[in-house]
This record gives sequence, structure tokens and C-alpha cells, in this order.
Amino acid sequence: MKLFILSIIALAIAAMLVSITPTSAANPVIVKMQGSVNSTLTYTCTAAISRGTTNNSGLIGAAQTVGSGASSAFPFEVTDLPNTASAVTYAGQRQSNSASGNCVWPYTAPTTAKGMMYLTEIMG
Repeated sequence: MKLFILSIIALAIAAMLVSITPTSAANPVIVKMQGSVNSTLTYTCTAAISRGTTNNSGLIGAAQTVGSGASSAFPFEVTDLPNTASAVTYAGQRQSNSASGNCVWPYTAPTTAKGMMYLTEIMG
């Protein structure tokens, strides 16, 4: 079993990503991501995991949403089968329901954001 752990401190979701190169295309990858998401004012914020770094693309697992002006801790865990023995990048993505809204993931009040992403290859 390979285990990659990434701990980041960043204010932008684009910084929350990690890659793994499976030893076999038949091996699944467990993706765990945790942290808190914060939305401002009257806007909602949705966070999800994606395979790849293209915005709103390659989403895997269920997205989670936090309501207006709130913060909430979200743990994510998804088992993915990337079907490749080449490098695969997983990313945390977030989106506000308005261009005027501010959605921060991962978020820890008052000014620093923290989150963790873990990748584990399950070898068969």
C-alpha cells in the first residue's frame, strides 16, 4: 500500500491538490480530504473532490454545501478507479452560487486556511 499525505496552508482551493502514480491500472485509490468551508453573506458554497484540475470537471463522489454566511467542517472520502498506471492528480474544488460570493475551502477562522488530503493506493 502506498500512502501519500499532503498538508497545506492556502487560501485558494487550487493549492489543494496531490498526485499519485498507481503501480497498476487495476488498483483503486482512496481519496480523503478534510477541512472546513466558509461562505460569505447570503451565498452558499459547494466543495467537492475532482480527478484532474480542470474547474467543474472530473468530479467524483458527492459534493457538500454550506449555507449563507456559515462555516462547516467537511470530511470527504471517495474510492476512485483511475484505470491508469500513470500519474493522477486529485484536487479539492469549491464554488459559490454567485460571482459576488466568497467561498473559501479549506477554511479556518479567522485568517488562515488549513486542510489535509490523503491518497492511498490499494494494491491487489
